[in-house]
This record gives sequence, structure tokens and C-alpha cells, in this order.
Amino acid sequence: MKIIVINASPKTSQSITLQHMRFLELQTPEHEFETIHIGSKISAFEKHPKKIIEIAEKIKKADALVWSYPVYYALVPYQLKRFIELLFQHCGNDVFKGLYATSFSTSINFFDHTAHNYMQGVSEQLGFRYIDSYSAHMDDFFKKKERTKMIGFLGWFIEIVKRGLPVPRKYHITLPAETVYSPDFNDISKQRQPTGSSNILLLTDEQTQDANLKNMTQMFIKLSGTGVTLKNIHDIDIKNGCLGCCTCGYDNTCVQKDGFMKFYNDHVKAADTIIIAGSIKDHYLSAKWKQFFDRSFFNGHVPVLKGKRIGFIISGPLQQRQNLRETLDALTQT
Repeated sequence: MKIIVINASPKTSQSITLQHMRFLELQTPEHEFETIHIGSKISAFEKHPKKIIEIAEKIKKADALVWSYPVYYALVPYQLKRFIELLFQHCGNDVFKGLYATSFSTSINFFDHTAHNYMQGVSEQLGFRYIDSYSAHMDDFFKKKERTKMIGFLGWFIEIVKRGLPVPRKYHITLPAETVYSPDFNDISKQRQPTGSSNILLLTDEQTQDANLKNMTQMFIKLSGTGVTLKNIHDIDIKNGCLGCCTCGYDNTCVQKDGFMKFYNDHVKAADTIIIAGSIKDHYLSAKWKQFFDRSFFNGHVPVLKGKRIGFIISGPLQQRQNLRETLDALTQT
């Protein structure tokens, strides 16, 4: 059996998650595994879409796929989120119809379920028959009992694939007809309500095609009754996603020399109220937002947002994205 492993860790071959997967490979020498590193190649994929198509063709020729990733901010890393966006963009829905897939993740076992739910949703949309995920703690590799459980999981996955067993689909999303939000901006002064906050930061990732989101943010600004600072996160100097190096653990300083840390310290930490505005994109917000959230890890576990008011402006069918609602709740708890 041929199994493709998509390694989404930015640490590539040094990934703790990947070491777990390599251990499992050694337990099943009768099967062929091929690991494809995507965690450090997102920029290349964006410049050369042909590489995405080549990976898709490799996956189609395999018997099964394992998404391998660490959990960052209650979801997959930015690098995998962006890779999935590019897959949809260049290959479309149901491109892997009938193939089997699962996820193997490592973390401290906090909000793993939302990362797995996201991967199941996008996998099913891509056509995969998705088999339930495995969530390993970062140090499970060193525990005999946990290694035995991991081996059992892989054996169970392989057996389902070999038998071609049916797998029930979890997400059957029916998208409503596209709604155009066209508010009447005339004479809205009567509706204006004071917010009680002297410093509101409205962060958005809106682009030209996000007309609904733009209208929503503009209406918020006009109704706020006080000054609002609007910042588009596409304008921040962010070179990469989080590298997973944890160097910031020493003094809350990111090893990457770009403009993100300064932006966060100067604007996000200084705000009394933070409004996060974004459009739903494949079961989550955009990869740009995921990049922003991941990079904010330079603060470590310091509660830098404690006492601040946080709100969301979401364009899209949020009622059909319960998993997204959970991840947004998680962001307010950090």
C-alpha cells in the first residue's frame, strides 16, 4: 500500500510530529510511505502553482493520505491552511474522490478537536473518505503505552483502507444563496451608539473581492460613535508563519526580523477593544488570519489581552460553521 504523508510542520524533517510518523512507518515496513514537506514551501507554491498540481497527482496515485501537523492556536498551522486554500484554488472540490485520509497531530492536547474537525471538513470537501484522527501529546513518543496506541491507530487505518470500508461523512453543508450586504449609510447618526471605549482597533483582512466585509466594517465604524483605528493585516510586514522554534519562550521576542512584533506591540496591546473582521474561507477564516494568530505566539502564554474587549465581524454562513465558532471562542480565552 502506498501512503502519502503531508508534513505541514514548519520544522520540516526536525518536526516532532514527523518523528512520531517515522516511528509508525518503521512498524509497517510492508507498506510504502512518501513524505511531502509543505511547511517551508508555501512561498514557492504561491509562485509556482504547478507544484501544487504535481502534489495532487501524487496523492491521486496513492492509496491513502495522512495529514501530519502540530496544533497551533486550535487549528492546523498557517502553512497547511494556505496549502489547502491553494489546493481548492488550483484543483477544485472532490479532486480526491474515493481516496482515504486521516490526521495525525501532536500538541499539549488542548483544542485538538477543532483542528481535527477542520481537517475533516476540508478533506470531505476535497472528496476524501475521512477516518477519525489521532491526537498525540508531544512526549507520547517516549511512552511505551502511548506508542502501542499509535501503532494500533495506524493498523486500524490501514485495515479500513485495505477493505475499502464505507466511511460516513460528517459535514453536509448546504450553502445559502449569496447574500449581498448593502447597508444604507445615509442618515445613520440616529442609530449611532457610544461604545464606551476610547481606543478601538478594527483589524480586517478584506481585499477587493470582499465587498460584504468592507460594507460591514464601514457600517461598524460609522455606528461606533467614537474613533476607530482601522488596520488591514495584509499591510503588515509579515514574512512567514510561525516557525515553531519556541525561541520566543526566553523573552517573548520573535526570532523573525519583520514588522509583525512591532505592529502587535504598538497597536494590539495598546487597544482597549479589538474587533477581528474576516470572511469565511473553507471552514475557517483566511490563511492570512491564521498567519496573524500563529505569529502572535511570540507572547507565549502571557495573557496580554486580559481585560480587553474582543469582538468579531464575520462575513459568511457562520451558523453553519460551529467549529469556527469554537475556535473564535478559544481565541478569546487565550
